[in-house]
Amino acid sequence: MPTLNLHPAFYFKVKILGGSGGATDESFQEVSGLTMEIQTEELRSGGENDIVYKVPGKVQYPNLTLKRALIAPSSELLTWCKTSIQGGLFNIQLKDIQISLLDPTTDAIPIEWKLSKAYPIKYEVSALGADKNEVMLETVELAYQKFEVL
Repeated sequence: MPTLNLHPAFYFKVKILGGSGGATDESFQEVSGLTMEIQTEELRSGGENDIVYKVPGKVQYPNLTLKRALIAPSSELLTWCKTSIQGGLFNIQLKDIQISLLDPTTDAIPIEWKLSKAYPIKYEVSALGADKNEVMLETVELAYQKFEVL
């Protein structure tokens, strides 16, 4: 029987490809939204009320969400967000995102995901509160055109 290699979800890296310095490695606490799905359309057959056919439609890619501790206000990620969100429609910068799951013992990459033509659509910082004793988080939400498993 073959051995089963399970990979922990906490050891990963995110690379933002493109931009002024080429690719940048970014550290994040959480990545969510690695999803691809096919939309379906329901069709009913004439005269048969109890049968509904589900027909495949377009492939859909929900938004990717990246979370991390708030770092220096001059980070390349924040600059990208500000330029794309505040700069208007003609300043949106499309970049590819590469997410790699790492093996904690060897740093090998058992699986990678590539998101093509991503751009920021939302930037958020966690709530401020005098009664909180938590690290300040920044959250970036990205829309993208295509998602593939490498």
